[in-house]
Amino acid sequence: MERRTHQPYRPVRRSPESRCHPLYREKIPFYLLTSSATHHLYQLKEAHSVTRSLRSRRPEKNIEPINGLNHLRSFRCLTCSANLHSEVSCMYIHFIRSQALSALKKLQPALPRDNLIPQLSGIHLEADAERKEVTATARSTALAARISFPSEVEEAGSAVINGTLLCQLMEKFSGDDVDIQTFPTENAVLRSGRATFTLATLPPASYPQPVFQDPYVTITITNFPQLVGRTSFALMQNSSEKPAYGCIRLNVANSHAIVTTTDLEGLTQVAVPVTTENFSAKESPMFLIPSYAARYISSVLDAKEALTIGITDHELIFFAHGLRASCPACKAEFLDPSMILRRIKPCYSALVEREAFCNALHSLTVSAKDPRATVDLGLTDDSLTLKCADLFSRTSTNITATAARPTPRVFYYREDILEKAVQTLQGSVIRVGIDQDGALLLRTKEQLYLQMPRTRAFIPSAADVKKKGSPKPSQAKRTGAKRKAA
Repeated sequence: MERRTHQPYRPVRRSPESRCHPLYREKIPFYLLTSSATHHLYQLKEAHSVTRSLRSRRPEKNIEPINGLNHLRSFRCLTCSANLHSEVSCMYIHFIRSQALSALKKLQPALPRDNLIPQLSGIHLEADAERKEVTATARSTALAARISFPSEVEEAGSAVINGTLLCQLMEKFSGDDVDIQTFPTENAVLRSGRATFTLATLPPASYPQPVFQDPYVTITITNFPQLVGRTSFALMQNSSEKPAYGCIRLNVANSHAIVTTTDLEGLTQVAVPVTTENFSAKESPMFLIPSYAARYISSVLDAKEALTIGITDHELIFFAHGLRASCPACKAEFLDPSMILRRIKPCYSALVEREAFCNALHSLTVSAKDPRATVDLGLTDDSLTLKCADLFSRTSTNITATAARPTPRVFYYREDILEKAVQTLQGSVIRVGIDQDGALLLRTKEQLYLQMPRTRAFIPSAADVKKKGSPKPSQAKRTGAKRKAA
């Protein structure tokens, strides 16, 4: 009698890539990057074989492409006459890769690094057939940016594509032109040269679109990246309790913008010319630009590119050659720098060369191991003396000074911030001034820096360390006697 061996049940395995098909209702993760159109044909076959297994055991032989592999919506099943991609594409655009790459690179720094909201990881693309351009938008919880680039629009629409992957693909593509075609199944097909990629997308309606209002006051300023580099060193690092001191204060007066930053220990100020609009000469508008917005704008602008800054009731608006960005306006109180500077009246002063001053401070930084070390600064008849001491080293140096009025004693200042301030001051000569209480004022033609003195911490000498580290003989004998008794 013939025996029949029992065949165990083997369930059909569904690959994760097949989830992108509409017949399989689960959606793939937003960050999933599928392969080329040839591999996508295999995904369609597998998804169709799972859902139609009751009608045909081998349905993959009954699938034929209608218009080739370049059109993913043109696959039809010969057994059940079902279209695997029967939907019409939502957006179909064709553009030059270099133009789109330069525009998207300006949006990429606006994307949040650590983000728990999937929508904010994407760049929103919206194609306009009348204007023949694509508008790209990127945002975080506090910053939003928008830019447009020219494109041929076959079918108008919008899509949300992962911003990091989109920029990486634009860099890796070897072709000069790029096609992007999206489908209602939340997929986007990118083609350039011989390469074809399929990316998962998010619904455009789920993207939180920023609203860019028209400002009622605007100013135009040049060399904004250089201005941020000269003043950002004096920003308060942990400004959660005092958010105003984590911002760059920009006050307009007499066709000049006075830029001020402070950490309540040091203060720097720069005056630059600006062009003002929509306010009278009697008014003096003030802008508090958050540090994250200033760093973003300076990173995407050229060195001498003009920047227009506007203010609304609740936001700051930035315009620069097609780029528009916005961030919440800071309403916290900021101290009056002019009132503080009026109180500083230097009694001791000298003129020193900036390069020599910078080299002397750098030599102290190299020798000092403690980053919070203080520097002893004093003026003699013909020199400026500098000393730095910590638990590991002691260093002293001096530089030539002219027109010096000597100080009766030395004062103590924070060494690391003082070095950064001297490096950012422009000009060959620095006027050093010290008032009776020890406030240090460094001034050039365009910039000044003020630092309040510190109380020097006690640094034990070598003899003190030896005395403190070795126990007395009587204590050693008692300890030994106690051990023997135990």
